[in-house]
Amino acid sequence: MAKQKEAVCVTGANGFIGSWLIRTLLEQGYATIHASIYPGSDPSHLFKIPRATDASVRLEVFEADVLDYDALCKAVEGCQGVFHVASPCTLEDPKDPQKELVLPAVQGTLNVLEAAKKFKVRRVVVTSSISALVPNPSWPREKVFDESSWTDLDSCKSRQKWYPVSKTLAEKAAWEFAEKNGMDVVAIHPATCLGPLLQPALNASCAVLQQLLQGSKDTHEYHWLGAVHVKDVARAQVLLLETPSASGRYLCTNGIYQFGDFAERVSRLFPEFPVYRFSGETQPGLTACKDAAKKLIDLGLVFTPLEDAVRETVESLRAKGFLRNELSQSYEKIRLEGAILEPMNSSSPTPCSRSWSISEDSLRRYVQFASESCIQELLSASDSNRFGNIGNDGWKILTDVENGVEISKRRSGSFHAFRSRWLLRSVSPQQFITVANAIDAAKQWDQDLVEARYIKDLEDNLSIIRLRFGENSKPLFRNREFIVYERRETMEDGTLVVAVASLPKEIAAGLHPKQNNAIRGLLLQSGWVVEKLEDDSCMVTYVVQLDPAGWLPKCFLNRLNTKLVMIIENLKKLAQGCPCPTHANT
Repeated sequence: MAKQKEAVCVTGANGFIGSWLIRTLLEQGYATIHASIYPGSDPSHLFKIPRATDASVRLEVFEADVLDYDALCKAVEGCQGVFHVASPCTLEDPKDPQKELVLPAVQGTLNVLEAAKKFKVRRVVVTSSISALVPNPSWPREKVFDESSWTDLDSCKSRQKWYPVSKTLAEKAAWEFAEKNGMDVVAIHPATCLGPLLQPALNASCAVLQQLLQGSKDTHEYHWLGAVHVKDVARAQVLLLETPSASGRYLCTNGIYQFGDFAERVSRLFPEFPVYRFSGETQPGLTACKDAAKKLIDLGLVFTPLEDAVRETVESLRAKGFLRNELSQSYEKIRLEGAILEPMNSSSPTPCSRSWSISEDSLRRYVQFASESCIQELLSASDSNRFGNIGNDGWKILTDVENGVEISKRRSGSFHAFRSRWLLRSVSPQQFITVANAIDAAKQWDQDLVEARYIKDLEDNLSIIRLRFGENSKPLFRNREFIVYERRETMEDGTLVVAVASLPKEIAAGLHPKQNNAIRGLLLQSGWVVEKLEDDSCMVTYVVQLDPAGWLPKCFLNRLNTKLVMIIENLKKLAQGCPCPTHANT
């Protein structure tokens, strides 16, 4: 017969981490759980967790402000383990940081420990934070952050950052109390927690991702080490309670890396959102490390992939109304300013249930915003991984030919991006840019391009194009059509960029309803970066991002590198035959 699990108390039980901890405890067989919550807050979602209402389970709610010692004693009494999770954290700047953050965090922790001492609790697991580890300006630049780091309080106070002050002082108070009273205390330091929201309100850590998806440019310079799935934090908390040898501090993050790297990965997963692309280091001097949480890994914790944590968070934010389901916040803003939602005629052959009738001005603003992200992606691809070098940006070289050709591949989730890089001798940027366009490239993908036309010019360098392939095309393109935008820009250094990407299906259907038996294809984005070199030559980077789950057979991926070589070769010949640097929208 399995040994009965000990009774435990969880403070802050109806918060983001607390709710997941309750769920994890129930999953792992804990039957007596005291859920301590702030008086007047809503715990109802806890009883929707599987097993919460089982006859064999005693999930009891205690209203207890952490500053109310007597109320805490009622919650802790009868428990052998305590998880102290409760700590004030607000999305708004506090008006009185000492009263709103510091006092509840420090005195609240001491009250929980005093109650645990009174009822002879076996172990207390204190949920601290990476905010008690960083910022630490004195930390050596080349050294990976670990549990020996402590946040520099003066640095935080000088910038009026009071949450890390509260977490650092609370943890230090906990260690002093534990040493003085001979108590068994273990601390866990979660990084930015992501995952589905069990609680109804938006929490601060998931708001970091939400704001990033909305275009925030905040680098989180001083308060970022990485991210972690909240279910891994909950598992780690239980692991630390149950492991007799556990002691001290435990960093809980699925790797340490720059916030800019995180933003780039989010952008690849959700290209429909206006995620800002950061340049340079967002955390100057931060040393990356995949297994930064080595102490927890050594105890047996296996971390959930970051991509899964991001996807699940976005799905939850959408489901709870914190993100729009279909379109990015930037596009929604444009819709509210001038676009009109009109249901499609039920008899129309359409791939989606609705279309957007959008004013030309709103369409222009949307495409300008969306294309800016595409341009930044293209420039990033052209700047990284110079020939023969494999960097840390995810590109894997598939073909490296002696005549100056490199084909690379990068995958993120279901998206595949391919990059062809060519050193074109005796071809000027002005020559190549005449053929670096959506229509000429489409002809190289398949010769049976039955329609290719500019259906709307928004500006001199910004157009909407329809591409349609016919019955005689290869299976990959047979009866496919694409509605894309094309934007052409010249950078300050003379680099030429052409960005091509699919419009959202609602806009595409509104601009040009799908006809006959055509299949609306999805080419996520593509484009060229043409850099001028000496001797009237140029370096061309061609990037194509595809969605195999939607329309591209996976077997085709292995042949795409050959296709890219052929496309650039053909475009080079076209460029050499068009010496005049002109471009007509025909």
